[in-house]
Order: sequence, then C-alpha cells, then structure tokens
Amino acid sequence: MGGVGVDVRASWGYERVREWVEDVWRELEHEEIETFMIGVWAIWEMRNKLLFDKEVVNVERVIRRVRELQRELDDVEKEGEERRSSSGKEVEQRRVSKTDQRKAWKRPGREWVKINMDAGVKEGNGMGLGVVCRNHEGEVMWGATERRRAEFEVRIAEAEAVLVALRMAKRRGHQYVIMESDCKEVIEALQRRKSGRNEFFAVIEDILELCDGFAQVVWSFISRNSNSVAHELSHFSSIGSKVVFDATSIPRCIANFVIIDRLYSQ
Repeated sequence: MGGVGVDVRASWGYERVREWVEDVWRELEHEEIETFMIGVWAIWEMRNKLLFDKEVVNVERVIRRVRELQRELDDVEKEGEERRSSSGKEVEQRRVSKTDQRKAWKRPGREWVKINMDAGVKEGNGMGLGVVCRNHEGEVMWGATERRRAEFEVRIAEAEAVLVALRMAKRRGHQYVIMESDCKEVIEALQRRKSGRNEFFAVIEDILELCDGFAQVVWSFISRNSNSVAHELSHFSSIGSKVVFDATSIPRCIANFVIIDRLYSQ
C-alpha cells in the first residue's frame, strides 16, 4: 500500500454526508451547532478509547463527557469576554483548558503551510507515524500514515515523525513551514539546536540539516488535544503499511477531526 491513497469519498458516501451536515447547519442555531459538534467529538473520543485502549464505554459515559466539554467551552467563551473587556490588555492569569487548547489551532499565513505530526509506540505493535499538512484556509493538502515493525523509545519515534514530515514537505516544494508536535522534548531540541551522541540526537541532526532546503521552518509545541488529526493517523495503519493521501482521499479515521479542527480554527 506504500504511497497509495484510498478514495474514501466513493466508499462511504462522502457527498451524502456533506449534504446532510450542510442541511443541519442551516436549520440549527449557533448554540445547537456547538452542542452537536461537542457530541460528535465525545462519541469519537469514546470510540477510540474502546478501540485502542479497550476501555468500557456506555451511553452514560458519553453524556458525562459531553457535559464536561460543554463546561470547558463555557469557560473558554467567558475568558474570551474577559479579554475583550480588558481594552486589548492581555489577561495575566490565563486559564487554559483542554477545549481551549483544541480551539486554539491557528491557520498559517497565506504563504505558509502548517504540518502536524505524531508517533504512537505500543509494545508488540510496532511504531505508528501520522502526518497532516494544511494551508492558510485550514484545508488538508496532504498527509500520510505509516506503521513500522521497529519499536523505539517515544522521543525517538516522535523525532522520526518530524523527519518524515519534513522530507514530504521538501518533496512537495513547500518553502515556509510551521512544524507542530506534542512532544516538548523534540521541539525544544530543534529550537535550541541541541546536539548529543545518542540515536535521538542523530535524528535531530538529520532534521536540522534538512531545514537548509527551506526558506524558513518554525517549530511549535502544542497540546495533544490540538494534535488530534496526526494522533489518529499514527494509530491508523497496520504493521508494514504506508498510506499517502491528498485532499480528495482523506482517510475515514480522521474525517471528523478534520471537520472539527477547521470549524474551530482561526
């Protein structure tokens, strides 16, 4: 499956789902749309806990999660009102919730692309890598998911995900790139251009050397909740497989996250 995108639109009725969502959007008020999207998000979270972590999931747990997300969203909206009422002054003690982190996804500038990546390491199940690239309108341009048989420590796997993402960006001719990862150790090593004599720093050096082929590369640390698309991709493929996709062949596993991320992006 190396380098082959899967046309999901043909297989699961993409156009029909899109038309249904557009109809719902026209009929609902703003508050109802928020509740709808929170419900979708909570159901998807519970689905992943059941599928990947084998946790027990029931309707009551989903409802509790919806209420929790709604409270967090209310806190974020309240904070926004506080910022607006402060006459442009930054609020010194800023409350940061999980929902705020997810909503804080920022679209890149017009000449830039933003690339998110993640790695997932599970004993006996190899190492999964996920990469997604989006443009200034928040639209997915391309992405990839890959699972290797080898298993590395987490920070090396996260650095490998960055290296794969940057190589793909170079092949596609991007010049201004924002690289986002939820691995703080990797981002700090790249920002400070750290060096060392172990396998981790060998990958870091490969990444920094590759940066010479770009006009500008910016490193950014983000929360796991803000990196949901790449995170899901890192758990998608089976061992030994690789899937590369573009805007017309987005894998089903990230379709909902793509919609939600773009809805909340700025």
